[in-house]
Amino acid sequence: MLKKVAILFFSLVLLLMLGCNKFNDWQAKQKEKEIKKNNKEWEDIYSKKLKKEINSEKKNNDTFLIFKFGDSNSEVLKKFKQLEKEGKVKVDENKSLYYEFVFDEYEFKNAVAYFNMQFSEGKLYKLTLIVESQKPRNTYTILLFHDLSDLYRKKYGDPDYYNTDALKNYEIRWIDGNQEIKIVQRINDVVVTYIDKTIEIKLETENQNKLENEIKSTVDDI
Repeated sequence: MLKKVAILFFSLVLLLMLGCNKFNDWQAKQKEKEIKKNNKEWEDIYSKKLKKEINSEKKNNDTFLIFKFGDSNSEVLKKFKQLEKEGKVKVDENKSLYYEFVFDEYEFKNAVAYFNMQFSEGKLYKLTLIVESQKPRNTYTILLFHDLSDLYRKKYGDPDYYNTDALKNYEIRWIDGNQEIKIVQRINDVVVTYIDKTIEIKLETENQNKLENEIKSTVDDI
């Protein structure tokens, strides 16, 4: 009799555990659906605002520090020399230029940013900052992402776009005229990008047309 009761008890416990696991799976799936829905809504809202800003033909060419969209390569080099002389940018042991973000009075919260400049027809259209933690406090880049986000909010206000899907990289964006500012969390760093969207859209369209022509040519060749 006791043996039967014990078997029944363990069977009930097992059923309850299976039921809880199924419920937890259901909850996780519902949460994932909600996140995807929210991100889709943000994408739609941002897409509309982006189109409106581009169509406004408003020019916002001031980017990070004293760099501007449209700067030539020689102008960029000249500005780097000026900034280094002023102490705004520094040179590391690998002779790479970097900028130091200071979030508050505590050194352990600071981070360094390395530059990547991209040009189209000899003119600057994309400035990228690859931001890395200096201290253990920001070993997890989500903390660095939040520090940078808070810093940029102080100047630019609430972002025009959020991506809150933890399965992907966290991302926020601002759009003002032709300029987009984007902050993206990655595994080992956080990337801040200033983009001239009019140029980027033009380049994307040209690349897409080129690809379509190449595909058509390939089809004709066979």
